[in-house]
Amino acid sequence: MIAQTSPLLAEATANLEALESLCRLAVEAKVDLLALPELAFTGYNIFERLDRLAQTIDGPIVTEAARLANKYNLHLLFGLAERQSNGELSNSAILLDENGQHLATYNKRHLWDRENEFFTAGKKVLRG
Repeated sequence: MIAQTSPLLAEATANLEALESLCRLAVEAKVDLLALPELAFTGYNIFERLDRLAQTIDGPIVTEAARLANKYNLHLLFGLAERQSNGELSNSAILLDENGQHLATYNKRHLWDRENEFFTAGKKVLRG
C-alpha cells in the first residue's frame, strides 16, 4: 500500500503518531508493505531545518517505526533525513521488515534543485 501523506512540516513526533493509524489501515487492507513518501516524518521543503531534525538509523523515528512494523506485522518503507556517522545528511529511504528489523537503506544518489545544498549524494545503490 502506498500512502500519499501530507506531513506536518518539522513535526516529526506528530507525523510519527499518525503512522499507527496508517499501519492499521494497511493491515485492514491485507497488505504487507506500507510505503510512505520521501522525508515522511519531517516534510520536504524545509531544507534549512533538516540539520536539527535529521536522525540516525538508531534514532527515535526508526525505533518507533520498527516497533510499529513489528506490532502490525508489516514491512515499512519511508523517507528519512538521515544523519550519517560523519555528520553529513542523506535523503534516505529505510526499509524495515515485518519484525521491525532494518533490511536496507538507500541514500538518494541523484539530488536535484536545492537538495545538493543540504544532502550528500549516496554512493552505493543499497546498504544493509
